[in-house]
Amino acid sequence: MSRADIAAAGHAGAAQRPHMQGDFAAEALAYREAIRVDPMDADAWADLADSLAAAAGNDLGAGREEIMHALAIEPRHLKALWLRASLELQEQRYADASATWRELQSLVAADTSDARIIAANIAEADALEAAARRGEGG
Repeated sequence: MSRADIAAAGHAGAAQRPHMQGDFAAEALAYREAIRVDPMDADAWADLADSLAAAAGNDLGAGREEIMHALAIEPRHLKALWLRASLELQEQRYADASATWRELQSLVAADTSDARIIAANIAEADALEAAARRGEGG
């Protein structure tokens, strides 16, 4: 483990206490410091996106750039894909959300709680897309 890895892990660990206290701004600062130490840490980018969304009242748009940055570093990053799919759903881009959920589904073990949640999210996105299409056509 490199010195940067150790430092980044320390900063990420430092974010846990503010998270438990609901201090998402302090949590975001800790993740920003982890990113400063190791800008290629996809975990820190995804965690920062999550913190920014929580601080913005669960508006994932607040962490859009950070989600995309995490995925640029690691295209199959599970948390970043989950956040992107949730953002797409939030933005009512249901077909995109379904596609991202399906991508994520291919990366997780079948018969797990995550796989069941993802399957439910795919069904939700597909149903919302179908309803949106019916509304546009009618």
